[in-house]
Amino acid sequence: MLLDTELSARTFSTLDNAYRWIIPYVWTSGNWVKDERGNWTKEVQNLTFRLIGPGNDYPTLGPTTMRFGCDLGNSLIMADVAQAKAREFAYSYGERLRRNGAYEKLIKKIRECPQSRRMVIPVFLPEDHDCDEVPCVVLVQFIVRNGCLNMTVVMRSNDLVKAMPADVLGYRMFQHHVAVIAGVKYGTYTHHVISAHIIADHDQEFAEQLVSERAYK
Repeated sequence: MLLDTELSARTFSTLDNAYRWIIPYVWTSGNWVKDERGNWTKEVQNLTFRLIGPGNDYPTLGPTTMRFGCDLGNSLIMADVAQAKAREFAYSYGERLRRNGAYEKLIKKIRECPQSRRMVIPVFLPEDHDCDEVPCVVLVQFIVRNGCLNMTVVMRSNDLVKAMPADVLGYRMFQHHVAVIAGVKYGTYTHHVISAHIIADHDQEFAEQLVSERAYK
């Protein structure tokens, strides 16, 4: 069974509903792959889902995921936090989104030409191929339709159990921020992952628990 990513993304009203469907799906339908770090993973390629809820649906994520997600969101929204993280680590997503004035150009484009299909910010850069630690996010694209700001995040890789909920929370915070600054309504969020995986060494028991709860249908 495959997700129909070629035609449309599977849509959920909340992140919790998406999480409880995706984890069992990948665990039961994915292929075994040993990654570059030597971890055995269950992997599904080109997994896509869309969230249509208001973006405040995170009560079940737990305090650690909430903290990581909010930290990511703040680093995307606040330029000083982005620069501080870029100095601390090899890169920061907030710094990448602002490189060469990309953030300011994005806001200007939304305001002046909302029908544009060119509101793309690349995150993974050619020089990253020479680094040990590289961004998981490839690009972020915005598109305004029917007065609403829709956002798509494309990731080369995503740890679905530990990282994905925090990633979605952080980028939806950024989406809401951009919508407010640009003066448009908040729209849908689409998450596309080229290698969507569960790390068996860490999360097999949790994945099997969700399967046993028959969350996957």
